[in-house]
Amino acid sequence: MKNLTSRLFAPLLLSVLVVTAGHNLLAAGQKPAAAKAELLDINSCAREKLVALPGVGESYADKIIKARPYKAKNELVSRQIVPEASYKKFAALIIARQK
Repeated sequence: MKNLTSRLFAPLLLSVLVVTAGHNLLAAGQKPAAAKAELLDINSCAREKLVALPGVGESYADKIIKARPYKAKNELVSRQIVPEASYKKFAALIIARQK
């Protein structure tokens, strides 16, 4: 009976340990791998990196560069550099760092 019990519950116990260990890592302040991606600084990045953003083509990249510097990334919309619909596509990928 003991052997049957260990066969049934061992995978469950392992699953609980793995989930718990993963939860503890996040609770300790470690970010998931996807959140570690570096944000693109719109005040200093190269044109090629801007063009690679979703919703940004060559024309918008040129406008972004021409209107530098930015105090905040939302100035791309408030200063009418890019439309809000395009901005929403890449807003989570950018930052406006101050020097």
